[in-house]
Formats: sequence, structure tokens, C-alpha cells
Amino acid sequence: MNTAVLIANPAASQFTGGLHRKVSRALTKNHLLETAWPQNAEDARRIAAEAVSRGVSLIVAMGGDGIVHHVAQAVVDTPATLGIIPTGTTNVIARIHQIPKTPQLAAKLLAVDYDTRTIPTICVRAETAEGTLERHALFSMGIGLDAEVVSIAELEPHRKLRFGWFHYAGTTLKVLWKDLRKRKREFEVSCDLFRREAIGLLVQCHPVYTYFGRIPLTIDQEPPDPMSALVIERLPFRRAARFLSAARNGHLEKLQDIDLVKNCHELEATSIKRPQNIQCDGELINGVERLVAEYRPLSIRLAVPSPESVKQRLWSPRRLFPKGS
Repeated sequence: MNTAVLIANPAASQFTGGLHRKVSRALTKNHLLETAWPQNAEDARRIAAEAVSRGVSLIVAMGGDGIVHHVAQAVVDTPATLGIIPTGTTNVIARIHQIPKTPQLAAKLLAVDYDTRTIPTICVRAETAEGTLERHALFSMGIGLDAEVVSIAELEPHRKLRFGWFHYAGTTLKVLWKDLRKRKREFEVSCDLFRREAIGLLVQCHPVYTYFGRIPLTIDQEPPDPMSALVIERLPFRRAARFLSAARNGHLEKLQDIDLVKNCHELEATSIKRPQNIQCDGELINGVERLVAEYRPLSIRLAVPSPESVKQRLWSPRRLFPKGS
């Protein structure tokens, strides 16, 4: 039997001790299971890295996108496979790759039958006063609006647990009203011949993602190939409703003071006035003076439902987005 390590975040919104026991029982059917309880994000990365170094074939993250993101950092460019048991508020990664939203069914996937898909990441190398750090974003990274929403939302974790995606929606409007409507351009974005000073940047490597429940966000109607970057030069509050509506329908490039950079393999952002905060899959990184975001096409091996298991109706993963969205 192969060894699997289950790394759980008990602070996730849907997590319970009973659920952890059920997931563990399911995984022990076909794996020698080890369980771990990290104390913080750095501890989660360390535990996952140690498991990979020991040759563990399946590293399972149980929680929301935060624990998935941190565990994934150790799985990048290794033979290990990342498994996901979604028990967070929005579970963006699980939704994108159609992993069952019910934790018991996701555990059954890992215990019975799964395929391995190699997925891309956005490799972010950020320079701060303390040195250079590297992160791999599984679905998006952002500066300005995106990072400010994450920063403020995480200050009130109890509201995140209680209200879920409503908390992110309210925080977005709060940031638009109190902050970005008056903010001056604070960093410069460059990609090939494109160069702009901006207040916001959002980079995606998947067609859609969302913090807002089943409401998709997309910066372009066409899938990123390989990355698409949304550059916000100015965003008065009076345009907030149009901005959010356009993000739902993929028409952001039609808005004034908004630029959409397509077919982007690598981009650079450099602060002009002060160090910036950035977010990678919701992880906040403070005091960034310069960053390079590079598309990595084959980064992580991810456990996903096999076509045969779906055909046999071992579970019925519901699509996050309707066809054509």
C-alpha cells in the first residue's frame, strides 16, 4: 500500500472532527495514512516538503484554498500528487477542477479511483526588503484591489466563517468606496511591449475563478493562453457596478481605464511610490518592491475524478459554471 499524508486545517469553515475521522477512514482503505495538524502556513509547507522528501506519493490538503495553496508549494515539480478535501468557504481550486464538493465524496475519490492531471501555476518571484521569495499561484495573483480585498477580509475571520462569499462581496465594495476610488497609480506593469502605471493588477491562468460562491469571475471571454492580465489604471466608485457586472460576463476590456493583456507568458510589476501588497491564491505578501509572474505549464500533479468513475456515478460533481460562461 502507498503512503498518504493528510494535512488538515481545523479552522476551515466546514471542518469538524467527525468529518476528519470519516475522511481518514476512507483514505486508510487503500493507503497507509499519516495525519498532520500544522500550526500555521509555514508549518503546512514544511510538513508537506518533508513528506515529499520521504517519497510519499499522495499529499492531501483538507481545508480551504489557503491550506491547498500552502501544501501545493511543496508539491510543485515533484512526483508527488496533490489531493484535495474541500472544507473551506469557497474552495476555488476544487471547483475549477470539478473535485467533489462534499468532503466524503472527495475522500472516496482519493481512496477508490482517481486520475492524475498535471496543472499549470503562476510562478511569482517577489522582491521585498527581507529578500526574494517564490510562490506558485494555482489560479490567480493580484496587486491593488484584489490584494486589498484579501487583506481586509482576513482581518475579520469570524465574518468569513459566518457569511462566506457575502463577506468578500461586501469587502470588495468597501475597498472600492474607501480606498481605490482616490488612490493614485502606485506601480508599473510591463509585458512585452505593453507598459502602464496602475492601481490594480489581476493575473489568471484559468478561464474563471470565484470568491463569490457560484458566481464566476472572468476577465476575458476567451480562456487565458497562457495567462491573461487585467490592468486597472483608474476605478472611480461610480463605475463599481459596471466593473463587477463586466467581471461576471467577461467584458472588462470594454471599460475605460482598464487594459487587458492577453497571451502573456511573463510580466513584471515594479512599485513607484511605496512597496505593494500582493496576493497569491489568497495568501497575502506584504512590502513587495518588484515581482515577476511567469506561467509554468506543467507544475503540479493533481488528483481529479476519472471519466470512468463519473460515468459509474460514484459521485455527481456539479459544475460551477454553465456551458458558455
